[in-house]
Amino acid sequence: MKTTIFRVEGMDCGEEIEAIRASLASVNGVSKVDANLLAAKVTLEHDESISRDDLISRVEVAGVTVVRDSETAA
Repeated sequence: MKTTIFRVEGMDCGEEIEAIRASLASVNGVSKVDANLLAAKVTLEHDESISRDDLISRVEVAGVTVVRDSETAA
């Protein structure tokens, strides 16, 4: 399992958080989605087989923008 954290722009209410969770709910291998409104960060726990680009695409479907080069991994 891998943890990836993205800084995002445009996440300013609970609707975006729910949209992010919904867009990732159907992705096999994503086990946890945590969006922190105040920190403007999305933390994902997922299989290592899921690409960074796929995760970014899914997060951005929710109407927010992932700040490029903001990924951190644990």
